[in-house]
Amino acid sequence: MMKDGELLKTSCGSPNYAAPEVVSGELYAGQEVDIWSCGIILYALLTGTLPFDDDNVQVLFKKIRCKFFWFIIYLRKRKKKNIYFRTYLSLM
Repeated sequence: MMKDGELLKTSCGSPNYAAPEVVSGELYAGQEVDIWSCGIILYALLTGTLPFDDDNVQVLFKKIRCKFFWFIIYLRKRKKKNIYFRTYLSLM
């Protein structure tokens, strides 16, 4: 059982859903990285893609650490034009 304020080091799970502090090998708070992963799931549900993806794991980790991705919104009512939002996540 984890105690309040206790930090973790072990990483597990799919790399695409990992928080920046996890892929950087830093100590991390379990609840905070769980919220990050939920954000990845929400993004995938809204767009049908992952915000951070690459076949090369090291490149994937670099993308996650930079916290930069494109958020694509598909507008079906407006002549099927896509709007691309450049998004940078601020530090939590």
